[in-house]
Amino acid sequence: MTIQKSDIERACKLAKEELQQATSSQLRKFMTDVTRLRVKSEMIDKEDDWETKIKPEFLMLEPRLEYQVNRPQGGALKPLLEECKTRMKNVKDRLTFIDFALFIEAVVAYHKEKIKQNDGNNPASTLQSKSHCGNGSPQRSKQQNLQRDNNYRGGNKW
Repeated sequence: MTIQKSDIERACKLAKEELQQATSSQLRKFMTDVTRLRVKSEMIDKEDDWETKIKPEFLMLEPRLEYQVNRPQGGALKPLLEECKTRMKNVKDRLTFIDFALFIEAVVAYHKEKIKQNDGNNPASTLQSKSHCGNGSPQRSKQQNLQRDNNYRGGNKW
């Protein structure tokens, strides 16, 4: 089995319609686990290695995602969990796992696209993304950083 156009269309619908409340970091956390396993699976030589080296970790993906869903604000990932449960039943070997990984990658990509579209339509979010760091604190200009460093070196701590 290889990934089909219908799988990509499902990933798009899932990301844009059902995962609207999910954050990029929530999705990327899961995708990181999947990608790590994908890279590991591409490096194995024999299909027997799938059973012993990859499959046990693959089986742990569902409980990890379930844990994320049950955390505060994690409920937004419930549609992804349900979709993954269905798709994980079809993973029988390394090749079908790679299809699963590609599906997850498509979900994250379409979700990111949806966020960019929303940000482009909202002047406030564009302003925020340009004027704030990821932690919500204002970015300092180079000149402000130099001034702060000079004040600190001169004995004036701000």
